[in-house]
Amino acid sequence: MSDFTITPAGIRLLAGRWSREGSELTGLRFGAGSGAAHGCETAAALSACARDADAAVTELGESIRRLGRAVHRFSDLAVSADTEAAARIIRRTGS
Repeated sequence: MSDFTITPAGIRLLAGRWSREGSELTGLRFGAGSGAAHGCETAAALSACARDADAAVTELGESIRRLGRAVHRFSDLAVSADTEAAARIIRRTGS
């Protein structure tokens, strides 16, 4: 048997961290540098990489934020279900 435990507060802490980090990622911008260097394929490629990186971190950040919200919702539902189950047990046992 493992000693793995996680508390509702621990789950909320994790969810909050993911939400914050997702927000940081969506705000991260790589920029296209100082502008296009006409006729320079390397500069054009770097500019395209920056645009793709911006799109990628925005998408990744949103995914992490959604995950954080889902985990927070899971925590709320788990606490509610545990509370209801405990109340039923107490009613049945008369304790």
